[in-house]
Amino acid sequence: MTNATPSPVPDRRDMARRLIDLAERRIRTEGYNAVSFRQLADAVGVKSASVHYHFPTKANLGEAVVESYVARFMDQLGPPDAAGESPQDRFERFLEIFRHAIEDEEMICLCAMLGAEIGGLPEPVKAAVAVFFTQAQQWLEEGFQGGPIGAEEAAALAALTLAALEGGMVVAAARGDADSYALVLESLRRAVGDRLAAG
Repeated sequence: MTNATPSPVPDRRDMARRLIDLAERRIRTEGYNAVSFRQLADAVGVKSASVHYHFPTKANLGEAVVESYVARFMDQLGPPDAAGESPQDRFERFLEIFRHAIEDEEMICLCAMLGAEIGGLPEPVKAAVAVFFTQAQQWLEEGFQGGPIGAEEAAALAALTLAALEGGMVVAAARGDADSYALVLESLRRAVGDRLAAG
């Protein structure tokens, strides 16, 4: 008779990561209020007290979810001034992240969902969401500058891009029509992408 090797027990960081990932998916599909510690505990096979061990309050969890999302989002974007890239290249990379989310993952941007719920969010979560929008806008502004496009026009194009992408997601989700998002992307390519290419 051989002794079975016991299954490895996830360490604390692994468990926290799993909880963050589960909470993110739930928020992106159903909203912040749909997240409960009991449901998360059931999903990972632990007691609710174990969830509270990692995140004492729901605000702590929400803040961690947004911070994780922001870090991943900015990592996907890379530097806004990478050598050998044009402003249009950066613009297309930004669009692709949003297209992938709604068309391939069938979820909207975490901060689009939370932005729509901002009035009912705890202060730490509100602050983390604001950081996302600030960093995304700054990345676009830096990435768009070059040639005849100066800081003022880059800021206007960045604001238009971010508002259209985020708002378009909310509208597409509300209508249950993810295909309509393609129209948003094409409109942005004409309004912003063509200007960047001309610059």
